[in-house]
Amino acid sequence: MKNKAIMILSKKNANQFFKLRRGGRSMSLKFKMCVGSMALSMLAADALQRYGMVIRVKPEMVAEYKRLHSDVWPEVLSILARHHVRNYSIFLAGGLLFGYLEYDGENYARDMKEIADEEITKSWWKLTDPCQEPFGSVKGKEWWAPMEEVFHMD
Repeated sequence: MKNKAIMILSKKNANQFFKLRRGGRSMSLKFKMCVGSMALSMLAADALQRYGMVIRVKPEMVAEYKRLHSDVWPEVLSILARHHVRNYSIFLAGGLLFGYLEYDGENYARDMKEIADEEITKSWWKLTDPCQEPFGSVKGKEWWAPMEEVFHMD
């Protein structure tokens, strides 16, 4: 579902608030109109969050990892979608897997825990985890090392 909103701006009413339906959820947005121009700035309370992560893939397991991901179980995809994961990709380069996902929920840590607690997820990870090798820099129970975003362009 595409983002949809209709709003009429006037100089009399420079600050506008409204609800935007986004993926079945309401977002509270505030628009400000700059005096003398139609430039708008949007402040969203629950904006989309982007996450990057990296892990090593064992050289002898590259083919198996690719095979598994050529036919991801529909239940796994459904669990991810239900927990607000969007636009999820995994890239391979030089023995590294780079994961990218967008999250549009309200509590990332809770949703990731709920994904991990699903029996289907645990079964899927029993197949994929032997293909991977975490970096020594991961903390606690992390498997994939989180990455810092240093540049973004919309």
